[in-house]
Amino acid sequence: MQKLQMRLQTLRIAIEDLRGELHSTIARQQGRLDSKETYDISERLDELVAEYLRLKDKLEGAYEPCYYVKLKPNPINKEEAR
Repeated sequence: MQKLQMRLQTLRIAIEDLRGELHSTIARQQGRLDSKETYDISERLDELVAEYLRLKDKLEGAYEPCYYVKLKPNPINKEEAR
């Protein structure tokens, strides 16, 4: 559990560092968002955020039995939809 919390802290720091790098890059590109450098940073940031959310859910017990709620069938009558 403590190892997971340490990893989350490391990810938080890395995410904030990349956010700063992204902001600096956008400023250097004079506000352009479509540069290769911006895309690369954005992709790395997405990966870190996804890992962070996955680990945070795991830490908070999101994978315990009965966590996921079963979806109910669509209440719309098929005949009414026609």
